[in-house]
Formats: sequence, C-alpha cells, structure tokens
Amino acid sequence: MDSGTIAILVALIGAWAVQIVLSSQQMRRFHRRSQVLRRLGSHMATGVAGTMYRRKVYAVLVVDADRKVVAAEQLSGFTVAARLKPVPQLVGLDLDVVGKGEPPAGVSAKQWAAFDHSADFIRNHLANPKVVRDLRPSTTFVDTSRRRAARSVRAAAGTASQ
Repeated sequence: MDSGTIAILVALIGAWAVQIVLSSQQMRRFHRRSQVLRRLGSHMATGVAGTMYRRKVYAVLVVDADRKVVAAEQLSGFTVAARLKPVPQLVGLDLDVVGKGEPPAGVSAKQWAAFDHSADFIRNHLANPKVVRDLRPSTTFVDTSRRRAARSVRAAAGTASQ
C-alpha cells in the first residue's frame, strides 16, 4: 500500500472512533436527562418515529397518576450534538389525547407520531400493569411509583430496625 491509501485508512478509522465517542456521550446525556424527567411523574416512556433512511425523532413522555402529561421532550437532529428539547404544547394534555387527531400548533407530524408511540406504551401498561417492558428495542418504560414505594418500604424497615 502506498502512503496515500494508508492516510485515507487512518483518517477513516479516526473519524469512526470520534463518531463512537460522540454518540456515546449523546446517549449518556439522553439517559441522564430522562432520569431527571422520570422523577416528575408516575409513568414515563420513550417513543420513536421515522425510518432508517429518514431522520428519526425520539420522544420522552411523562404522565402523573391522573394521566396528565407533566413533561414532554423530543430529540431530533442530524448530528450527535442533538439534545432533548422540551415540547410545552403537550404539558397538561390528557394521556388519551396524545397522538390522536391533529398535532397541536408547533408540533410536527413526526413528533406527534413519536409521542403517540410513547403514549401507547403507557396506555398499554396502565391497562395491563403486569407488563413492565415492551420487546420493541426503541421503547422503554419505567413505573416510578413502584420504585418510590419500594424505596419508602426499605427506608421504613431500616429506621424500624434501629
């Protein structure tokens, strides 16, 4: 191999390594932010809309025990610098309204579909609470009310034994 080919290979490997580092940082930022959002309500889910060949939109939806949206954020962009951005148009909506009909002003059809995906997961969980995780890889669900209850029971048991 000549020096030009080696230089191109080194550049490609370097670009690939940088992409891996930046995408893992983006993933950590996303999960850190979702941990904060999770504490705002009793149910949280992440949904996605888009295809492999078109830009995807990820949506995080948090609802309270009354099935009202308390937080909604979306992640979309062409680069790994994209971050979760609040979607205040959805805060206060009933869970059964999210994803149905026309999207509110300022919410694109793709964002609306991603929020519908996450809302469907929460609706399914509330209809059948034994389901804790959907098998679709793009969707996760965390029932924070159960975690909080377990923590408070453990804390009460710890103070009772002292």
